[in-house]
Amino acid sequence: MSWLVAFSFLFYGFSANALSIEQAYSQAAESNSSLRQAKLSEEFASYQSVKAASTFWPRLTLRGQHLFEEEFMRFPVSVAGIQTEMELIQPYTDYSLRAVMNIFNGFGDATNYQAAKLQAEAAKLERERAEFQLRRELRMTFYQALGAQSLVDVAEQKQKTIGEHLRDVKRSQRLGAATRYDLLRMEVQSSDAETEMMSADDALKGAKDKLARMMGVSELPEELSGTFPNLDGVTVPDKSESENRQDLKAKELRSKSSMKLNTSSHNWWYPKINLFAEKQYYNNLDHEWQYSDAFREAHNFGISFTWDIFDGGLGWANQRQAAVQRAMAEENLRAAMIARPQEVDYWSRKLKYALSVYKAKTLSIKKSEEALRLAKIGARAGSLTSTDQLDAELDFYQAKARLVQSQTDAIEALGQVELALGKELGNY
Repeated sequence: MSWLVAFSFLFYGFSANALSIEQAYSQAAESNSSLRQAKLSEEFASYQSVKAASTFWPRLTLRGQHLFEEEFMRFPVSVAGIQTEMELIQPYTDYSLRAVMNIFNGFGDATNYQAAKLQAEAAKLERERAEFQLRRELRMTFYQALGAQSLVDVAEQKQKTIGEHLRDVKRSQRLGAATRYDLLRMEVQSSDAETEMMSADDALKGAKDKLARMMGVSELPEELSGTFPNLDGVTVPDKSESENRQDLKAKELRSKSSMKLNTSSHNWWYPKINLFAEKQYYNNLDHEWQYSDAFREAHNFGISFTWDIFDGGLGWANQRQAAVQRAMAEENLRAAMIARPQEVDYWSRKLKYALSVYKAKTLSIKKSEEALRLAKIGARAGSLTSTDQLDAELDFYQAKARLVQSQTDAIEALGQVELALGKELGNY
C-alpha cells in the first residue's frame, strides 16, 4: 500500500489494518457524494427562500457619474428677435440614491415566497432521507463485504482441507489402499475448490469497491472488523407504519410548491405598480467632482405603472411551463404513493423468508458441526472412511457459507423494509 493511501486512512480516522462499521458510517457521513449533494441542495433551497423574500423589501441603488470631456446638445432660441443656440447643460458630476418598492404585481411575490419555503422544507426532508438511506445502504453493503470476507475464509479452509485429503489419497494410492477413482474424485474436488476460491476473492473485491464508493474513498483497508448482528429479535412490521417517510413528505411539499408556482405564473396578466423616491447631488457649474458649494440638491417621489401588453409569448410560455411542472410533481407523488405499499409488502415478505432461512441455517450449522465431530471419531475408530470424514467436512463448510449468505440476505431485507417504512426497526 502506497504512502498516499496509508496517509488517507490515517486522515480519515480509521486504522489501516481493519475497518469497523462505525468508522465506515463516520467516513460516509463526511464524504458520500449523494449525501453531500443533498446537503448542498438544502443549502441552495434556503437561499432560494431569501431570494424570494427579497422582493418584499425596497431596492436601493446608489449611482455616480462624472464627465471628463463633453459636448452638450444645442437647441435654437430667440432672444430679443435674435436667433442663437444654447447648450442643453447637464451635470458634470452627479450622485444619486434611488429607492424603488413594488406594491403590486398580481400577488406573484407572495406565492413565490410560499413556494420557496415549501421547497426549502422539502429539501430538508430529502437531506434527512438521504442520511437515513445512507445508513441503511451502508449497513447492507458493509455486511455484504464482511460476508464476502467470511466466505473467502471458508473457501480457504475448504481448499486447505481438500488439499490435505488429496495428499493423503496420493500416498494411499502408492501403498495400494486407494484407487485411481479416489484420486480422480479428489482432483475434481480440488479443482472446484480452486475456482470457488477465485470466485470468493472476486466477490470480496466487488463488495469492498462498492463499500469504498459509498464511503467516498478510493481504497479500503485489507480487513473489515466486526461480527454479524443478532437478528433473533427482528419482527416483520405492520404495513401501515410507512406514513411518515421523509421522501414522500418531500414529494408532497414539492407538489404543493408547484401549485403555488403555477398560481404565481399568472401574474403576467397584471400591471406592476412601484413607489419610487430619489435624492440627487449634482454639479453643473464646473468639473469639480468632490462635494463643494457648487453642488446642488434635487429629489423626487412618485409612483410608476407598467403593463406588458405584448411580450412575444413569454408570459404565456412561463404559465404553461408552470402548469406542466405542477402536473409532473403531482404525477411523481402519485407514483410514489402507489409504490409505497407494494414496496413494504414485497420487502416484508422477503424479510420474513430471509429470517426463516437464517434460523434454519443456524440450526443446520450446529447439526453439521456435530456430524463432523462424529465423522472424525468414526474415522479414528475405523468405522468410517476418510472419504466419509471429507464429506462431513465439506458439508460443514457448505453450511457455514449458507449461514453467512442467509445473514447478509436477512440484513439486506431488513434494510429495505426500513427504507420502505422510513423508520428504524432496531439497533442492528
